[in-house]
Amino acid sequence: MKNELKNPFLLVASGIVIPLIAVLIPYLISFFTQSSGLTYNYKGIVEVNDTKAFEVTINNDGSLAEKNVEIWLTDELPSEGFEIESDVDFVVRTEQGKSVVSIGNVRSGESLRLAFLIDEPLFFMHDYQIKKLKVRSEHRVAKFAGLSDGWLFAYKAGFWGAIALFVSMICLGVYQEYLMPRSEREKMLLKEMEKL
Repeated sequence: MKNELKNPFLLVASGIVIPLIAVLIPYLISFFTQSSGLTYNYKGIVEVNDTKAFEVTINNDGSLAEKNVEIWLTDELPSEGFEIESDVDFVVRTEQGKSVVSIGNVRSGESLRLAFLIDEPLFFMHDYQIKKLKVRSEHRVAKFAGLSDGWLFAYKAGFWGAIALFVSMICLGVYQEYLMPRSEREKMLLKEMEKL
């Protein structure tokens, strides 16, 4: 059994074509399975006197356009005293006791921002109400792209934990260098040298 692959076509196919096909497979899969990447995030609520403001950003990172995108707020907006600023046209309607802002289609790779300003003293809106707003299109519900409360707590705990660790290391270094009795320090150094 010297060389079973005497056919030059098989040599070329196995050496060149197969790696090229392996490289092209992920691109072909992504091309034929059009993905959706509709996400949203919000900033706010900021409240000054009786004026409340918040902002909703919608991103379409998928390869398909999203049709009939709507923002479903948790309450009905007041009939007067509110303003929405946006780069796109929108329509506000009331459905099931909630205000719905229809912004139409969002193309692939497009990002839209809507800023809400509500100047009504009797209109109440809190952070937990903003967290419950929904963004959806004709075929799917958008995913929230911000940090959840659990992740936000984890980041804060990690930050303060790192600060505490840094301060404790400095305190330990100061203690070992200046406050630790000389005999204890020598014993500790000899013990570490024995480990080497």
